[in-house]
Order: sequence, then C-alpha cells, then structure tokens
Amino acid sequence: MYVRKLVHWAFNCLVVILAVLGSFTHSGEAQSAPAGKDETLKYFFATGSETVPYRVYTPAGLTAPNPPLVVMFPGGKGDENKVFDSEPDGLKGVVKRQADQHGFVLLSINAMNGSFGMKFTMPPGKTGARNTGESAASRAARSRSKEVRNPNADAWSEQSALQIIDKVTGDYHIDRSRIYLMGNSGGEVAAMHFAEKFPEHRWCAIAPSGGPWVNPAYRWDRLTYLTGMLLVHGELDKSGLEPNREIAAKVRATGVQTTFLLVPGGAHITAWYMALPQTFEFFDAQPCKQ
Repeated sequence: MYVRKLVHWAFNCLVVILAVLGSFTHSGEAQSAPAGKDETLKYFFATGSETVPYRVYTPAGLTAPNPPLVVMFPGGKGDENKVFDSEPDGLKGVVKRQADQHGFVLLSINAMNGSFGMKFTMPPGKTGARNTGESAASRAARSRSKEVRNPNADAWSEQSALQIIDKVTGDYHIDRSRIYLMGNSGGEVAAMHFAEKFPEHRWCAIAPSGGPWVNPAYRWDRLTYLTGMLLVHGELDKSGLEPNREIAAKVRATGVQTTFLLVPGGAHITAWYMALPQTFEFFDAQPCKQ
C-alpha cells in the first residue's frame, strides 16, 4: 500500500513538473517571436545595363498568403536605405514596427541618380533647406548630385522602379489589389507621379508627404481610381504648407477621399516618420478595389 501511494505521489509530481515546463516553453516562444526579415537585394536593369539595389522588409509573424505591399520612395534622390536608416531620435525602428503591427511588406528602391521620371518645379518660396530641418550633410549631398549625369537617368529610374515593383509583387506573392505608394519630400512627388502616370497598376491608395511641387501638365482626373489619399505635412515646414493644402484640394475635387494631416511639431524631414502610425492605419482601412 505504501509503495503504491509513493508511486502515485511521484507520478503527480511529474505531471506538475511537465506542466510547468510546458508553460515556460510556451511563454518563451511568445517572448522570442521571430523578427521580421530585412533584405537588401539587387536587380539587373537590362535597358541601362546597371544593377539596381532595393530593400524589402517582410514583417514579423506574417501569415497572410498574399500580403499587402507599401512602396516607399526615398526623397532627395536617396538610396534604398534612406527611409529605413534616417529615422529621427525617439522614433528609431518606427518603420518596421508599423509594418509588423499591420502586416505590410515594405519596398524601398534606389533612385539610380534619377528622379523616378517625375517632372516638376518648386512652388514660390520653397527653396533650399530653409525651414526644413535638412542637415548640412544632406545639403552637401544634394549639391553634389547636380554634377553632370546620364541624360537617361530619370527615365531609367522610372522604368527600373516599375520593374522592381512587379518583381517584388511576384516574388512575395503580394495581393495586387493592395499596393500602396508613399514617400517624403521628393518621395511625395514620386508617389504622385506613379499614381498619375500608371493608373493601370491600380494602386490602392497613396500617402505623400512634405514635398509640394508644381506641374501644370499633371492630370488630376487620372487619380479617380484611388480609394484614398492621406497627405502629410509638418507644422514647422512653413514654406510648403499652403501648396500642399492646394494639392490636397485638387485631389479631393476629383472625388477621391482625401485627408490632409498637419503634424504638430513636425519638420520637413521628421513629420512623415511621426505620422507613420496614422499612415499605416489609413492604408489598412482602405477598401481596395479588385
């Protein structure tokens, strides 16, 4: 009898120990969820016989077989790293965190020393780095970019970007009805340019930021397929505030649901990072058209 009780007691103890260990294992798995995948890749652009770098971030915990894609155009003829690596203090990691939270694949493309094909002039009063928060290093880089370059750079920049978007869409099994465009400064102009020039891609929605521009030939009526636009502008970026309000009004006049978001305390370089939570919520809420 005593032996039987002892065996029963030992068995119960073993069950408790295994249960505790199982709890630890489960808890450990939850705490060490796999990080997102950040890849720097290369695409051979045959027309220009050049290799174009691009960067793709796949969010942590992605389970959707056909996830959405956000194309992020860098400003100032930046490279594929600019949107990821230029986050201001206090907002480090915000780009990837928002992608993780909402389940979006992110794509950033090198501009190949071009301007993604966009044509524009700056509005009156919008010159240089005044009131933008632009660093001296950024101004120096922009000055160097004015050197003589390939006359095909703009067209090739546009063509290679389109080809990379198509490649990533296929490689990552992207839901083609849920592709979004965004960008800050020159990236705003690029997002607006692609939305207007390539409506056959049926981009779902766009979120340009901080880059007012003037293009008399811009065809506003070609944006009517969009489900929405969120135009972001920093409160401290005074020189471009009214021109961007006018852009928002023109898009709204086409019937596209348009929101103008003025970011309190946001400067030219920082506002779009500060508004990323609202931007990804905006993208997530769009009833994309098939």
